[in-house]
Amino acid sequence: MNAMNNHAEMEERLWQWIDGQCSAAEAQQLQQLVQQNDNWRALHAELLALHISMQQDAALLQPSMRFTKNVM
Repeated sequence: MNAMNNHAEMEERLWQWIDGQCSAAEAQQLQQLVQQNDNWRALHAELLALHISMQQDAALLQPSMRFTKNVM
């Protein structure tokens, strides 16, 4: 169960870093963890890929300007 809590905590901290919601000191600490630890590096790569994918999907779901103008 402790491993699950560790993974959840790692994931939460990495999401805060990816979303820019942590202090500069914490960002530096997380960057060092990602550089030095395989588990942190793998999880960071996975979350970063998911983050980029969600941003791209959100951009695709935006209606065109013409559609928005016609509706308004």
